[in-house]
Amino acid sequence: MKRIIWIFTVYCSLFTISCLAQPAPQNWNWYFGDSAAINFSSGTPVAVSGSQMNILEGCATISDASGNLLFYTNGIKVWNKYNSVMPNGTGLFGNGTTTQSALIVQKPDSSNIYYIYTADAEGWPNGINYSEVDMTLNGGLGDVTIKNIQLVAPSCEKLCAIKHCNGTDYWVIAHGYQDSFFYTYQITPSGVSVPVISNIGFNIIIPDNTIGYLKASPNGRKIAAAISPQSIVQLFDFDNSSGILSNCITISTFYSGTYGVSFSPDNTKLYVVCNTTGLFQYDISSNDSATINASQYQVANQITNFGAIQLGTDNKLYVNKHNLHYLDVVNNPNISGAGCNYDSNAVYLGAGSCEAGLPNFIDAYNPLPPAPPVSAFVVDTLSGCKPLTIHLTNNSIRATSYLWIFSDGGTDTVVNPTHTYYQSGLDSITLIAYYTTPCGVFSDTSIQSFYFNVYDPPQPPIITKSGDTLYSSFLLGNQWFLNDTLLLGDTNSYYVPSQNGNYTVEVTDSNGCSSTSTVYHLNTGISHIPNYSGLSAFIYPNPNDGSFTLHYSLPSYGTFFIKDVTGREVYSINVSGTERTQSIDVSTLAKGIYYWEIVSANGIEGKGKLAIIK
Repeated sequence: MKRIIWIFTVYCSLFTISCLAQPAPQNWNWYFGDSAAINFSSGTPVAVSGSQMNILEGCATISDASGNLLFYTNGIKVWNKYNSVMPNGTGLFGNGTTTQSALIVQKPDSSNIYYIYTADAEGWPNGINYSEVDMTLNGGLGDVTIKNIQLVAPSCEKLCAIKHCNGTDYWVIAHGYQDSFFYTYQITPSGVSVPVISNIGFNIIIPDNTIGYLKASPNGRKIAAAISPQSIVQLFDFDNSSGILSNCITISTFYSGTYGVSFSPDNTKLYVVCNTTGLFQYDISSNDSATINASQYQVANQITNFGAIQLGTDNKLYVNKHNLHYLDVVNNPNISGAGCNYDSNAVYLGAGSCEAGLPNFIDAYNPLPPAPPVSAFVVDTLSGCKPLTIHLTNNSIRATSYLWIFSDGGTDTVVNPTHTYYQSGLDSITLIAYYTTPCGVFSDTSIQSFYFNVYDPPQPPIITKSGDTLYSSFLLGNQWFLNDTLLLGDTNSYYVPSQNGNYTVEVTDSNGCSSTSTVYHLNTGISHIPNYSGLSAFIYPNPNDGSFTLHYSLPSYGTFFIKDVTGREVYSINVSGTERTQSIDVSTLAKGIYYWEIVSANGIEGKGKLAIIK
């Protein structure tokens, strides 16, 4: 069972429009190509005359909150709403052959200051810069007051912007050159901050690979980067609270000239322009690489060279084709396959004509909050001996803190906790995963119920001694220990000790539960370090493995005997009557306790226990 915090439930149910692209009046005017311009104020695009711009690729246009044109730029020059170049409005460091030469972002909390971000071509040294336009100057027509403040160089030809989840700031995203770094700059009322850097995706090391659009999804949670001529598009998750890109998915188009990209209004489809082969649609709703690649659908074949694709404020997608006086349109971009309804030559541009580029806009003016965390966990075991300690593995994603709740009243806040049960029963375990951001705290809850079997251990065994043998009160499942050291292989219900020490036996039942006896202290009568002084005969070492040395000093010849615990003679050897040592090997005897003695004409010269261990 999963439960997502209430704020996310209502966000898309009560305010459904927020989950789709919003008609942003700031994007109502498009100026692009060779003197081409259209206006969306009537709800559909209508050609506008008077544009002074003639640009092959990148350009940008900005309107006010009511949709009135303010200015447009190709990244080199800036024209006001009357199509005149602004004072100081030349010499910006964009380039006429840059995919996204320019991008315009309004300064947060200011109704009059705008930033123009520019990108140089193909990794050239100017890189990414920004200039400032003050619309209070020149009689309200604007003036470029600050120009060409460099952010990063060299760079790719890629620029896009997403509104911050705080609803005020913006993120401007660029890509470095000869690396795989995305630079994400937070634009605040105080200006441009230092970048957040995400090292992810394709390492762009040759000039041609700098070409291709970088676009954001309308909800601000995805970014797509076309990499031409690699014939791929890379799709990323974007966190609009932290500025971090993650989860790179590579879409292989199999066609050269990957150039334009744009998302459908409902964020489920990605459209890719291959400028030599046509327009392709991908369903990205699965967020799975293989599924996305398998969903490829060719929307339109190449007739003349395609260029950019851009989402309009009418929630349709517009595609340009070089040197034509028309724009093509995808009428229903949320629909899969042929249902997207592609229409060629749908918008007449009058005297203007298309080139490769379309205006670069902020596509995510009304983004969703950051993607919420996903709460998930697994338990390592459901049964065991009392006390049963379980280990929980936290598989949550996008979470910064956690709260674990157990139905027995226990709680925990660590990432991977343990929990102990003393009796069998059903427990419901709840994990709340929290994601704390500058835009609020978001959470997701998962609840799982488990029945835990907790087994009582067996009663501790009792050790008794009979003769020279120790016995356990359990017939099965025994393991003997001497001085807390396991006696390997000694798992019978009895054990014949061979030396002094503290003996215990551990018994394990059919559930795998164990208990241990109290210590049985045994004195075998054999000293670990015997004092042999004054003895006529003795053996060493003892205990041994059946090989030992006999030391003796006899007045006459004698015999050395070994007997088992029943008194039965198991070994004998004659010995001479002088002081000497003799090696004895009785390793064929079984391990256990034996008795030895040495007898001369005068009687018994020495005796004792012999402990054979193996």
